[in-house]
This record gives sequence, C-alpha cells and structure tokens, in this order.
Amino acid sequence: KPNEKYEVFVSISIEERYRKKQYGTEALREMISWVFANTEAYYMMAEIQAGNLPAHGLLTNLGFVSCGETGHDTVRYELERPVVKYMVLYYLFGMSCGSCLGIANDNIALGMLLGLVFGALIGIALDKNDKKKRDEIKALRKEKEVEKNEVETSAENLIVVGFSQLGAESDWRVANTDSIRNTF
Repeated sequence: KPNEKYEVFVSISIEERYRKKQYGTEALREMISWVFANTEAYYMMAEIQAGNLPAHGLLTNLGFVSCGETGHDTVRYELERPVVKYMVLYYLFGMSCGSCLGIANDNIALGMLLGLVFGALIGIALDKNDKKKRDEIKALRKEKEVEKNEVETSAENLIVVGFSQLGAESDWRVANTDSIRNTF
C-alpha cells in the first residue's frame, strides 16, 4: 500500500553468487509491473548506496530517475507510473461496438461513427481524469517535501536518527541531540 504521497519504496538485494545473471533486473521488472497493476502507487522509490554502480545501472535501465543524494551517502531514485492513453483504447472499443450495432441495424457506417464518437469521448474523459490525478499527486508530493524541509530546518536540538519503510507508512525516528551523544 502506498504512503500518503502515493509512493512505494522498493529494495532489492542479490547474493553475490547470483549477481550479473539478470536476476535483479527480472525481479525488479516484475515488481514494477505488479505494484503499478495492483496498488494505487504512482511512484516507486529506491535508495541505494552512492558507490553501488551496478544498482545505479539497474535502476536507470528500468527507467528510474535520480532525485539526488539524501545526505546519508545514498542516492534516491524514483519511477513514475506509466501513462495509459485511454482514448486510443476506448476509440477502438467504441469502433468495435459501433460496428456490431451498425451490422445489427443494416447501417454499419452510422454504427461505426457513433461507436467512434462515444469511444473517443469516454477515452478523452478518462485521460483528462488521469492527468488531473497526476497533477494533484505531484502538488501533494511538492507540498509534503516543503513541509518536511520546514520541519527539518526549524527543529532545534533534534536530529533524524533513522528512516525505515514499514508496510505503508514511513517511520521517522527523531531524538534529542544530547541523548544521541550519550548513546555513543
């Protein structure tokens, strides 16, 4: 389940003896397909060590884009859900239905025309709805990033100890600077 910014974090680790055999590529490709087909996620996120060149190549080859360093010697990557062009699909579906309607009424040209028009209208409406949803999610992500930056820069005597992705929710652990110094 994605977090409040419609993101899902992924991680992959391949035992050394199985590396360079495309298992990571195959596994991540299937994970991408499954996540975007079965969840409401619009972004897949991954963080990798800055020096892990094979992982950088793997993510880049699968379409992930670098978002920059996180400040913890890691680089964050993101992959946006592919855009589906509904208009083309419904255009063809409408033409098929219209052809059947036209054959049944002995006027195939009129049936096809009506099918094309209704299919195109439905497809355009769905495409417009998808674009609106993507724009809302991008605005939400930008807003959350600003909030996070404001919290991090305004918090006095606090540092972030660690971040972990647990199921659907991000778990930020923040501690008093003095308590951390005493721990070490």
